[in-house]
Amino acid sequence: MKRKKHLLSKIEELEDKLIEWENIRDYTDNPNEQKRSEIQIARIKTSLDTYRDELNGYEEKGDNDPSESGSSIQNSKNTISNSSISAGGNVHIGDVINIHQVQQQESPEAGENADIAEKIQNLITQSQIREALELMLLATKNMRGSLPDHTILLTQQWNSLQSDRRASLISDADATVRANRIVYGLNELVKELKRDY
Repeated sequence: MKRKKHLLSKIEELEDKLIEWENIRDYTDNPNEQKRSEIQIARIKTSLDTYRDELNGYEEKGDNDPSESGSSIQNSKNTISNSSISAGGNVHIGDVINIHQVQQQESPEAGENADIAEKIQNLITQSQIREALELMLLATKNMRGSLPDHTILLTQQWNSLQSDRRASLISDADATVRANRIVYGLNELVKELKRDY
């Protein structure tokens, strides 16, 4: 049973890393970085297939504890099954920001632009960094210049930090330093956003 939990944890971790590398591949102009990301994506997909095959082997053998789960969920991430939970809006489960998904949302209206920087600043003050980064991605997606690129890079740093925390790859002290750097960078981007509006 411990092995199965370990497999599920590794699969979730690799899926997060896959999103990070796909974001890097899709948002870099550097051919070397694109090639590097393609190699990493291929490696991660191979590892995911291996872990999923092993997990499926456990399920085919019937090594599941039926009392542990009422249903069988395979190859799924952040899934709630047989629940009556409802929400009045979007629900975010997990800590990694999917840049593609955020940028597919509708940009704020032109009249709202002046308020966006204030909203982002309030989110930062409330330590809602993930939400602040998502709003910053939306606010800058149609802008020209370096602001959208810097926002994407900062978001990728956030995703990397969250993955490293979850995998216990960094100490709490190092995580705090990295988080503070991200918050500082986000504050600087908000200042630039205010100047651009």
